[in-house]
Amino acid sequence: MISKDKAQDLARSSGWLSSQSAKLQDDVLSRCHLRTFREKETIFHVGDPCAGLYCLVDGVVRIEFAAGGGDYKIASVAQPVFWFGEGAAFRRGAYLVTVAAQRPLTALHLPHQDFERLIETPSHCRAFALLSVDHFDECLQLLGQLLIGDVEHRIAVRLALLAEGLNGAPPVVHVTQSDLAEMCGLSRPTVQQALASLERRGLVRPGYRKIEILDAERLVRRHESEAEPSSRAG
Repeated sequence: MISKDKAQDLARSSGWLSSQSAKLQDDVLSRCHLRTFREKETIFHVGDPCAGLYCLVDGVVRIEFAAGGGDYKIASVAQPVFWFGEGAAFRRGAYLVTVAAQRPLTALHLPHQDFERLIETPSHCRAFALLSVDHFDECLQLLGQLLIGDVEHRIAVRLALLAEGLNGAPPVVHVTQSDLAEMCGLSRPTVQQALASLERRGLVRPGYRKIEILDAERLVRRHESEAEPSSRAG
């Protein structure tokens, strides 16, 4: 488990809060509490009343949405440093997604009552609103990715989106092939075949519950620079 000081340093140096004023950074972090979650433990569930915002500083979160009939589908995974929960906080309502620990994690928790005090300052309110806009933009990108007909390119774009902002040489996306298949609306064998093709090109290196991104720039422009046909979803 990382210390609270280390967690605050990470929040200041990366992610949404790193681009905000020193005043907002101090005001937010002074109100945050350090929380830990076990593997597969739920941070909040669809329909839970808002308890505030969270900042993932260590580990991986799994984000799921209700698909009807009591079924849930994985929408994405996220790695540090990642803020979430502001939508429900602004609405003063329930969370619309389920977020759980993909593996043991540490997060900073900003309670809802402290969020309410912070947004009384107009500049702080605008900063939180921009966080929500960033998440909306990410949702649009994910929807656009699902409309890509070329299977290999669809997977490549999703991996590039998951790798955005990650440190490391190469960056590592902690996702299983089964989860990646569900995110892309494909079967696992189709994803395995596409990953094998991307690996042969030197773009990715699949491993156990992770995928290393060896060349992110070429990964997203593969369909433009290479003429080899891809398999189609079945």
